Amino acid sequence: MTGSKTDQWLLEGKCLECRRYEYCRKPCTKSKRRTKAILQQMAREAILRQMERNSRKQLREVNKDDSTRAITGVSS
Repeated sequence: MTGSKTDQWLLEGKCLECRRYEYCRKPCTKSKRRTKAILQQMAREAILRQMERNSRKQLREVNKDDSTRAITGVSS
């Protein structure tokens, strides 16, 4: 959907593009929702990165145990 430049803030919640930016005192609802969505996305990405690190660490430990067993000839 395309609109005039003055109405872009309605679509995306970008305060800098808002026609009322010069005299605005507080963020509008659209801006609050946009900020909340950005923060939620950042939190999701941080959680996923941590989960990936943990799973890689667990895989390294399992591979290390497997290679140690192979060297020593111990089976489980």
